[in-house]
Amino acid sequence: MIDDGRNAISSSGARFFEKNINDSDYHDLVAFNFTDPCAEIPRLRNLFFNLSTFPPDTSSDNVVGFIISGFPSAAQNYDLASERKLDVVKVIATCQLDGPRQPADEALLRLKPCRPIPFNPDGMSGGPAYVIQLINKQPHAYFAGIVVRANEDYVYIVRSGFVRKFLESCVVPTITPIAYD
Repeated sequence: MIDDGRNAISSSGARFFEKNINDSDYHDLVAFNFTDPCAEIPRLRNLFFNLSTFPPDTSSDNVVGFIISGFPSAAQNYDLASERKLDVVKVIATCQLDGPRQPADEALLRLKPCRPIPFNPDGMSGGPAYVIQLINKQPHAYFAGIVVRANEDYVYIVRSGFVRKFLESCVVPTITPIAYD
């Protein structure tokens, strides 16, 4: 939705994993291609992440916390029948690592909200997660991953390195012609 909901753009395609590869939440990722709309309307580029920097590996002592955001279903107002109204509510929460109780799936990271989430977080999936890390004792923010599951007590994200790997697998390499003398 753009222009305060007066217009909408759609993707020119999507990439995803085949169904039933395995039970990893990593295989739930979907990438939508908005290249054509962004080429046609350049101001749309500001609506998308530039995933060129990823968090460096560090010990958990250097992780200050996480910020997640999304659009939980319970907070939305989709009254298109009577009021023809579409109110979209974005929710932001702070989290911390859930210590050593991490999932066996290496693609996932389990976070614990700093305060219990006061709403049903269903619908937060697909929202970004950011990590605040100390580097040389200075805080830096990085894209940490994508929310894939959440409840009132825990948030699960697919780690940014796995998101990067997935996105790289979606990009069709450009073939550069070779000039021969």
